[in-house]
Order: sequence, then structure tokens, then C-alpha cells
Amino acid sequence: MAYDLAGAFFDNADILENGARERSARFRKECKDQHEFIAKHWPKFVKYARQVLAFQLRDPNMPEREKQAIFAALLEDRGFESDDKKAQSGLIYIN
Repeated sequence: MAYDLAGAFFDNADILENGARERSARFRKECKDQHEFIAKHWPKFVKYARQVLAFQLRDPNMPEREKQAIFAALLEDRGFESDDKKAQSGLIYIN
């Protein structure tokens, strides 16, 4: 998700209100193409990726299975294991 957001930012960073494209000289010098921009800057978009995923959990039209996958990914990202992840490990957990 962070890679996708970084790529979308690169694609849309230079579109002005009138539709004209104009990037700063520094922007063009630093990253000549989208791949280079993503490679350098994707970590800056992780926070926003988390926010997008968390917002998707509120979508009443999203299938419950997808919501569970997003929730598990957010837990894992924060260092927690979901119950599904614990079950997959083959270890027995006693509460």
C-alpha cells in the first residue's frame, strides 16, 4: 500500500489546478522516474497506508473476509499476532 501511495503521489505531484505539469528542478533532479521515487520515498507513505487500511475497516460494503485480512495485517505491522497467525505457527498458546 505504501508503494502504491508513493507511486500515485509521484504521478500526481506535478499537476496544477489548470492541469499544467510543472515539477521543481529539485524534484526532477532527485528522482528521474516513478520507480526511483518509490525506492527512495516509500517509507514516508507507511503512515498514510495504515490510515487508508484502517479507514477501509469502516466500509460497510467491504467483505468481512477482507476486513479480517486488513485487521490482521495492521496487527502484525504493530508487532502483534492475530489469532489466525498464532494458530498457523503450530504452537499451543495457553491464556
